[in-house]
Amino acid sequence: MDRMAKLRSTLGFVAAFALCFVVICLVAACAGCATDPATGDVTIRVPARAVDFATNAVREYLEGLDNAARGSAQADSSGAAESGPPATGEGEAATSQHREEPEPVALQLDFRYGGFKGGSAKEDSRCRIGKLKIGGDSLSFKWEGGIPSDWKRGETKKGPMIVACAFYFEEKSGKWVGGKFDWIDEHRASRSLENIKGGYNGWNTGAWNAAKRRAFCVVSADGKRRSNLVED
Repeated sequence: MDRMAKLRSTLGFVAAFALCFVVICLVAACAGCATDPATGDVTIRVPARAVDFATNAVREYLEGLDNAARGSAQADSSGAAESGPPATGEGEAATSQHREEPEPVALQLDFRYGGFKGGSAKEDSRCRIGKLKIGGDSLSFKWEGGIPSDWKRGETKKGPMIVACAFYFEEKSGKWVGGKFDWIDEHRASRSLENIKGGYNGWNTGAWNAAKRRAFCVVSADGKRRSNLVED
């Protein structure tokens, strides 16, 4: 039992006896008293019902104190439980729900060569390519999704086509550097690297040959949409 509980208990008993004494005195005053002529002793007559009344009053008072003490202890225990730390996993779940995932880093494509502006092209999930193989004189790949019908095509001697673009990774800038080197359509899955080797529209042949990472994609003729970039 803590210090405050002990104090309440002591005060309760003191108050109970005080109450008992007051009740008996009042009853005695009402009941009367008698004096013995021989000895002069005063006898106070207290009816049995008065004694019972006082005893019951004290007992009810003490029971009230006991119930009040129990209620206070339960309230303290409940408050401690409510204000305690969350159950295992609750804090983690809340953190997990509010944790923000980092945004993916935008792919940096630097259309530096080829005379074609495709830097603002948005990747179109409908046009997918894969299984890129880059050799010394040509590259090959697989069409996993055809060219969407709403893509802008350019008119060439061999018919409407879109743009074939190659890139190498520039370590210093952290960008894929390259650009247009030919035209292509869905009937062709390989292209010659002759234009890159010949420096077509500013192509840096030395940087291309020395690069450790190289990649390829196709772009609509208006430079607005592109396929995924696939690396060799």
